[in-house]
Amino acid sequence: MVTRIKGKGVMMTQFIRIKDLAKKYELTTRTLRFWEEKGLIGSTFRGAGSRRNYGVEIETEIQKIQSLKARGLSLEQIKEIVDEERRLDVKQVKGQRSVRILVDSTSSIPPKMARQKGIDVIPLYVNIGNRTYLDGVNIDESSFFEKIDSAKQKGPLSTHPPTEDDFFRYYAQLVHQGAKTIYSIHISEGFSQTVVNARAAARRFTDVAVHVFDSGTSGQALLMLALALQEKIDSGASESDCIEYVTQLIKSNYIVVTITSIKTLSALGLLTLNVEAAYAGLLAEVLNFRPVLEILGGSPKFNLVRRAESLKEALETLNECLKIAIKASKLKIKMIGVSHSRLDKEAQAIRLRLETELNIPVWVQQGSAVLCMHLGPQSLGVNVLFEA
Repeated sequence: MVTRIKGKGVMMTQFIRIKDLAKKYELTTRTLRFWEEKGLIGSTFRGAGSRRNYGVEIETEIQKIQSLKARGLSLEQIKEIVDEERRLDVKQVKGQRSVRILVDSTSSIPPKMARQKGIDVIPLYVNIGNRTYLDGVNIDESSFFEKIDSAKQKGPLSTHPPTEDDFFRYYAQLVHQGAKTIYSIHISEGFSQTVVNARAAARRFTDVAVHVFDSGTSGQALLMLALALQEKIDSGASESDCIEYVTQLIKSNYIVVTITSIKTLSALGLLTLNVEAAYAGLLAEVLNFRPVLEILGGSPKFNLVRRAESLKEALETLNECLKIAIKASKLKIKMIGVSHSRLDKEAQAIRLRLETELNIPVWVQQGSAVLCMHLGPQSLGVNVLFEA
C-alpha cells in the first residue's frame, strides 16, 4: 500500500550560532565543542568577534547524535557510524537528484550498490544485550551471530524500527540536497512499525511529494522494488506512473522461504518478533519442523507450504514452489533474487539453476542482521518480482 503525502522541510537561516544551538537542543556549548573536536559534528567557522557559527546541516547531525544516544549507543559507537557515513560520501554522489528513493535496512542493499544506484537506506535498530547497533551500519549478518554468542547472558535480543524523528531527519536531509519527490519503500506494517513511522514523518512536510509504500513483505524484495523503480524513473516515467508501477509490483511479488524451526529460534533466544501476527496461527504446525512458507501478492502473512524434516527436503519443496508460481503467473519476470543466512552454497546452486532454466540474471546476497534475528541461521528465501 502506498500513502501519498505532500511535505516540506523547515526553512532555516544560512548559519546558526553555537549558543543558539545549545539552547535549542538543551546542550552546553562545551558539549558542542567536544563533539566537534571528536569529529562527531561538522566544524565551525568564526564570525564577527570570533564567535563560533555552524552551517544549517549541523542540526541534522545533532538530532542524529541525540537519537542514537537515546537508543543507548556510546559516543565511540556513534563516531564509528558517522565516520562510515562520511566515507560513503553519499551526499557528493547524489546531491543533485530531485527524485530520491529511500528503503530500510532489511533490504540488505550493499553500500556500493546503494551509491551507484542513488538509493538511500535508513537503518533499523538491533539490540543485543545492553548494546544497540544500527542494522547495516555497524552490524551485519557476518558479525551478528558472533555478537549474540558473547551476549547471551547479558540481556534480551530485540529489534526496533526507525523512529518518526529518524525518518523526519532523513527526509529533511534529502530535501536539503534538492529532492522534490521521495519514494519511501519499507518492511510491511504486518511485521514492523517502520512504515507507520515513515508515514507520520512524511505528514510533517508540505510542498514536497513523499510517497510511502508498504511493501507487504521485507528483506531483498525492498531492494528489488527500489531497483525496478529507479529504472522506471530513469526512463522518464511520470510520478503517477511510478506510483502505479510500484503498486503493481508489490501486488504481484512472490516469496518462498525456509527458515530455522521455531523450536531452534527459541533455543537461540531469537524468537523476538510478533509471532501471532507473522505466523497467524501456524505456530503449533511449525514448532518442531523446518517450515517452507510463502508470501503472496503483498500480503504480510506467511502461508505454510510444508513442514520439512530436513534442509534438503525444505529446499526441494522451495524449488517446486518456485516452478509452480512462475508457471502459473501470466506476468513476465522482472527480477529474481536469493537471500540467505549461512547457506551460500545452497543459494548459489539455486542461482545457477534459475539462470540456466530462465535465462535471466539472479543475484545472491546475505540477509540483514534484523532478518537474521527473526528468521535464524540457515534461512533462505527466493524473491520473484513480476511485472505487467
